[in-house]
This record gives sequence, C-alpha cells and structure tokens, in this order.
Amino acid sequence: MTKTVTRAGGASGPQQFQSGGETMKYEITRRRFLAASSAVLAAPAIVTMVRPARAGTTLTLGHGAAPGNPRTVAAAKFAELVAEKTAGRVTINVAGAETLGSDAAMLTSLRTGALDVTANSQGATSALVPELAALGLPFLFENTAKAMQVLGGPVGAELVKRFEAVGVVPLDWWDNGIRHLTNSKRKVAAPAEVSGMKIRTPADPMTMDIFQALGAATEQIAFGELYVALQQGVVDGQENPLANIDSSKLYEVNKYISLTGHKWESTPFLMSQIAQARLGGDLEAVKAAAKEAGELQRKLSADKDAEVLAAFRRISAIEVTEVDREGFAKATASVVESRRSPSGISSPRSNRQPKAEALSAREHPMKSLSNLVELTARAIVWFARQVVIFSGIALMVFMTANVAARYVLAGGGFSFAQELPVLIFPWFILGGIVLAAHSGGHMAVEWIYDKLRDGARSTAFVAANLVSAGAFLMLGYQAYLVGEIAGIEHSPVLQLPNSVGYFALAVGSVLVAIVTLAVALRVLRLGWDHRTNTESGEVAL
Repeated sequence: MTKTVTRAGGASGPQQFQSGGETMKYEITRRRFLAASSAVLAAPAIVTMVRPARAGTTLTLGHGAAPGNPRTVAAAKFAELVAEKTAGRVTINVAGAETLGSDAAMLTSLRTGALDVTANSQGATSALVPELAALGLPFLFENTAKAMQVLGGPVGAELVKRFEAVGVVPLDWWDNGIRHLTNSKRKVAAPAEVSGMKIRTPADPMTMDIFQALGAATEQIAFGELYVALQQGVVDGQENPLANIDSSKLYEVNKYISLTGHKWESTPFLMSQIAQARLGGDLEAVKAAAKEAGELQRKLSADKDAEVLAAFRRISAIEVTEVDREGFAKATASVVESRRSPSGISSPRSNRQPKAEALSAREHPMKSLSNLVELTARAIVWFARQVVIFSGIALMVFMTANVAARYVLAGGGFSFAQELPVLIFPWFILGGIVLAAHSGGHMAVEWIYDKLRDGARSTAFVAANLVSAGAFLMLGYQAYLVGEIAGIEHSPVLQLPNSVGYFALAVGSVLVAIVTLAVALRVLRLGWDHRTNTESGEVAL
C-alpha cells in the first residue's frame, strides 16, 4: 500500500578521477578521505533482537523533490517494493516536495524518530557527517559511475560507520547528478563571466565556496521558493542537476544554461535507527527494496539527464552552452586546497552547554525558602526583559540591514540571512513566555477562580501552578534531549549548532517553571490577593 503526499508548486586501494579535460586528478583512499575531514564522536549502535515487524508497521519517507523527478519516482517504487517484499507487513507513506520541511529539518526529524526514512541532499547531510562533503569537491567526478565506485569501496564503508555513530542508517546512495549553472543575464562559457552575479546555492558550504571563488555573490533560498525568486530577480541564477532544472521548470525563468558540471552530489537514502528497531526480521527486505529502488533512481537520473539535455537543445528560447571546464577547474582550485587539511571541513563542535550555576542560599542573607524563590523569580524576570529587548532590537536591525543590502545596495543580502533570525527568535520567545508566566498570562483559567471562595481559590491556583511547573519542566527536559541530538549539526555559514533553538526552549521552560513556582509559593504564604502583587524592589511588568 502506497500513499503519496505532494505539494503544488569497489574496490579497495587508491582510486583516481580526472576532470576538466584531463587537467585535474584526485586520488581518494580511505586514509586520505578521512584526513580531509574531521572526526565525529561515536555513539553506540542500537542493537535489537531480530523478529518480524509488527503487523501494520507504517514508516514515513520524506524528500524535497518535485513530481516527475527521478527521486520522486524511486521513492514511490521503494514503497511498492517494501509492501511486496514484506507481504504487506510494512507500509511506506511518501511525502515529497518538502511537505515535511527542508532537508535539514527532515534530518533532525529523522534523528529524533519523528521521521523514519529520507532521500536527502548531500549538502544538508554534510552538517551531520562532515566527511560526506568531500564527495562534492569541484570537478572531482565527471560522472555518477565513478562516484559510485568510491562509495562502493572503503570510503563508502567508512561513511556508513560515521552515519551509524549519529543514529542514522544509510540504506543506499542515490544520485543527485552532475550540477550545472543557469542564469537570466547572459551566456556563460568562461569563469570570469560568472563574476558579479547573484547565485542561489543550497545551504552547503562547498557549493557556496565554489561560486564565491568564481566571484559570485551567493544566497540561500529554499528550493521550493527558487522559481519565484528567479522570476522576481531576487537572484540572477542557480545551480542544479538537469533533472531538477526540468522538473521544477527553472528553464522558464533562466534561459541561459551552462554545462559547468562543477560538482557531483549524492542523495543519501537514510533510515532512522529508531525505525530500524521497529522492523525486526523485515529489515533485510526493506534494505533490499532500497537497493533496488536506488538502481532505478540512478538509471532514471542518467536517462533523464540525456533526455532533458536533448530537449533543451531543441528549444530555441533556451541557450545551452559548453563551458571551459579546464578554466573553471583552475578557478575553483582554491576550494580543493582549503580542504586538504582536517580543518578544511567543518567539524562538529561540542554541543555541551555550560550548566547554569544555581544561586547558593549560603551566599544570600535571606534564610526563608519563599524569599529565596521570590528573589530568584525577580532575577529571572529582569533577565527575561533584557532578552526580549536586546533580541527584539537585534532582529529588527538585522532584518532592516539585510533588506537594504539586498534591494537598496543590490548586494544580494547577507549569506547568513536565513540563519541569524532562526537563532535569535527562540530567545525572543523565551523572554516572552517568562514574562507571561510571571503575570499569570500563560494560564487563562480566571473564570474558574472567580467561582471559588478565597481559600479554595488559593488552593486551586497553587495546584494549577504546580501542574503547570511540572509540565514546563518535562517540556524543558524533552527539548534538552532533542537539543543534544541536533547539536551535532551546524548552520552552513555561521557554523553555529542547530541545538540553539532547542536549548532556548529548554532554558525558557525551566525559567517559566521557577517563576510559576514562585508565584504559587507567594499565594500559599500571603494569600490570593498577592498573586500579581509587586512587592518593594520587585521588577514591575
């Protein structure tokens, strides 16, 4: 049974590859590949007893490709094969076209168990396993066959270990094709002709570095929004495999297609270890289905490239240009050089946050527990106000500056334009919910209290606040756990851990719980009339 959801819109030893008219050679061995990338902290693999999957096991597969794309077709085939090979015990629901969010969002969902399988992008996945980024070095592979030779050897085996160490199971390496450049401005045949253009790239440091080395300004725009961005002139061009250019009709808004072939990318086909544990004895059948679907996807991708290229050449409104690949390879050689050392590929930074030091009762003159809690609450409220003020100002200033850079100065905006607001906004919300809790605005149950007498009213209020504080503590703990998982991934430009938002939620939840307990303690000690009373010295709202 298949349910499809869409949205409109080798051998071991040294292996050598040539590129750009026989001008550049790269030798990849297991040792050199790992030397060009950084270590990932190992995590224990999930070990399960082998047993058949429970009847009615349903897995969700998410991807970002448009209808008609080889990835979309292969995902549907995978679902069909799984149902066939497991005699209907396992069902795959397919959600494409970024229905479940961006590739980065789907990776986080995969590792938390909210998503079971994803056909993801190499750029986004490299934030999880940085070693994978080395496959996207400029002009490293001239075709998919040579790339698959590497992935079928010791390099691929090592990558599997790296993925498993972070809770993910690679089922297969699908093909995202050789990537080419399109634009709406002019014919591009030489590297110098790219200079000055605004080019959309995925949030992938390798691709961004390639086009910045060519003199272009890069901007990150979600793939689902790319057509409109090109149509409105937000960016001049973009780079993608021919299949993606065709299925998303990007040729309608970019008439110049340059066959740069600047990099090859995989489509890692990944499963969560949490989902793997649910499959039991059906796991091998699912893996076999993934391999079979992968063979289909790679064939469709190769056939599609040839078919699309021939079609583009027949359309007079589209200008297809062969480029000076040797010149492009030389112009981007600095990208290769920068990644010859382990520091060239971003390494996961420690995602351990310093633990907040508790206020010591011995250091405070007040001995009363209630006074200590009240004082703590006041400090938290003051802190929350500063967070709201400074994060709000920072958001306003940055967003205004980015608009000015993009439209007034025509500079294409800041490369981190999509990252900074996402990192700041959770802290703005953190401060807001703490202030709401302090004023009682997080629980709209006044109508219940109005029906009770004073004694019962105070008891009900204290009970409600205790329940609320417990719920926020549980939320904070869960947010911390997710943050620990997401912390290994980093934003492509600023290289900040993706756990920032989750830790903001965790901190905010704990602070709300403390403030809620402080208000409950005040009412318990002083009575109902003091639930929103600001005593002398308290920071007023």
